[in-house]
Amino acid sequence: MAQKASSVTPGAPLPPKQASAPEAMYNPVSWSLSKPQMILGIDPGTAHTGCVFVCEKRIIAAATIKTTPKTGDFEDLMARGKIVRTEIESVIAAIRPDVAVIEGYKDYGGGYKRAVSKRYYTASTISFIVQALDGAGIETHFQYADTVKSAMKAYLDAWEVKQHLIEGDAMLKNEHLRDAGAHALYYELEQRR
Repeated sequence: MAQKASSVTPGAPLPPKQASAPEAMYNPVSWSLSKPQMILGIDPGTAHTGCVFVCEKRIIAAATIKTTPKTGDFEDLMARGKIVRTEIESVIAAIRPDVAVIEGYKDYGGGYKRAVSKRYYTASTISFIVQALDGAGIETHFQYADTVKSAMKAYLDAWEVKQHLIEGDAMLKNEHLRDAGAHALYYELEQRR
């Protein structure tokens, strides 16, 4: 019986093994895994505070925190701020954000930030929000409203007339949620640059 000729020369190195299709596609060195960032956008207000979670250019959740004025004095303002803080704590316990962005401050450089709202009660509300975020160890950034609103104008205009541009934006039912969503989305898009 005739022997089949071998293509391998004795003593020579073996040819490289041909990878099967799944093995050829999987190269662990080329994979770069990063966890998507969950961003909480906040539009602060004493009566209405909008909170919107954005992740990978999708609206994940949205809620408006509402407080009702009783007397309008300092004690009333503090009581309403505590309600906002407690609600923010509940929100961040339910959906843990990696970072929060708040409308209402302008960074003048050198660590000097000033509230751009002329209403002292909005600045007071922001301080209660920051207490909740700091207490949970969440990285917090402040964004200037005019910068975000001009950059995100197309989104804000579309959302106002109920046009849907991204997944989940039907949840943005009021101005506070639209502004909070714009801040979170703006932050996410800026981080991708």
